[in-house]
Amino acid sequence: EFPLSIRDNSVSLLVYNLGYLPGQEDKRRPTMAEDTLESLRQALFIRPILATHGLISLTCYRGHPEGAKEAAAVQDFVEGLDPLTFRCFVHSPLNRPLSPTVITIYRLK
Repeated sequence: EFPLSIRDNSVSLLVYNLGYLPGQEDKRRPTMAEDTLESLRQALFIRPILATHGLISLTCYRGHPEGAKEAAAVQDFVEGLDPLTFRCFVHSPLNRPLSPTVITIYRLK
């Protein structure tokens, strides 16, 4: 959950750097698809903190098994968002399939 001090529809930019938990030297603790999807649902629908014309940027590291699973789950979720409310893009190197991919969600209204 996001802190209650953050007002609804007040955040212009949310940045997710997925792959491994920040500050962890132990690379056996990756970020998890279920947690990321719940965070996105919170930010967009349950307690919508993303402002109109706000952006979510997700960098997904696909070079390890959980990262590939998480990137696919995030892309599936984003593909299902209402196109009248959100514009969604994926930016991936075509000739390097394990390189990070960036997914963006722009809120229109």
